[in-house]
Amino acid sequence: MWKSIPNIINSCVGFKSGRRVFTNASDISRDEYSLGEDDEFDNKRFKRTNAITRASKQIDDIIWESRTFCSFPVTIVVVAIPDGLPLAVTLTFAYSMKRTMADQAMVRNLSGCEIMGSTTVICTDKTGTLTMNQMKVTKFWLGHDNIKKDQYSQAIASDLLELFHQGIGFNTADLSLDIEKLKRNYTIIHVETFNSKKKRSGILIKKQVDNTNHVHWKGAAEMC
Repeated sequence: MWKSIPNIINSCVGFKSGRRVFTNASDISRDEYSLGEDDEFDNKRFKRTNAITRASKQIDDIIWESRTFCSFPVTIVVVAIPDGLPLAVTLTFAYSMKRTMADQAMVRNLSGCEIMGSTTVICTDKTGTLTMNQMKVTKFWLGHDNIKKDQYSQAIASDLLELFHQGIGFNTADLSLDIEKLKRNYTIIHVETFNSKKKRSGILIKKQVDNTNHVHWKGAAEMC
């Protein structure tokens, strides 16, 4: 059974007879005590020794050979080809992009590989995407008609417009609506948070005027 020894200077470590010890030190002292046959002990001292095993030397040679193998082609590209350094950098980025595509990550800009190399923290939302969590309605269609921003209140019936206010207002924090007024007129009974598997979220509210319940869902088109 192998045991590691802490790196402590000027310390004494005891071993049993027959144990093997691999060390890398400049000064080794070994004391061999007798097993009862003789009262004297033999003190042998080894100076300036380097007990690196043959396997560790081979591993070290392989590491240095790989470094030389990687740096040699880059040196040829930079020296032999005019303006070879940008080409070498482009080839390196292309290789990095190929590696990322193997992990199902698509890089549209080659310089993004360099940016990802210096990234320490990646923040994602509950869906696993990188977004600012901000959505804006650019066009609104009612049937086959495109409703403009200043005409939606006249084109949509008041009952339907009220339902839109409920469904959007209770699920959005930044709109030109009186959110506090909606909360006073309705009671939130249950809220189902967004589920990445179902790709939807919903809210169940109760209207205080006639005690009717309404359910509003939002999410992907697959929920319909």
